[in-house]
Amino acid sequence: TYRELHAEHRLWHHMKNDPEYAPHGGESPRQVTERVTRALRSISAAHAGERVLVVAHGGALAMVLGALLDGSYGEWRRVMDNCAVSELVIDPTPELLSFNSTSHLDGV
Repeated sequence: TYRELHAEHRLWHHMKNDPEYAPHGGESPRQVTERVTRALRSISAAHAGERVLVVAHGGALAMVLGALLDGSYGEWRRVMDNCAVSELVIDPTPELLSFNSTSHLDGV
């Protein structure tokens, strides 16, 4: 559970302090950040001037936003809600246009 990962295994502590920490053979924060950033840049290049929808895990997006906007995957301090929409421009300079909008869920 989330509580166990946080309290018992100290997952976020390890991930923040060690960019190479890879729990149980998974990806390290550095690997996730590099993979997702590479994918976003590739999508942006392939669809220059277009709007594109990308759906991803909030944890991976948080690390990428930290890297792109704050210079380090561990610097991002905001929490994204489930099913939230954020708008990000990748090129020429990464810019967050909107963050964590959930208005599309009103009445659901």
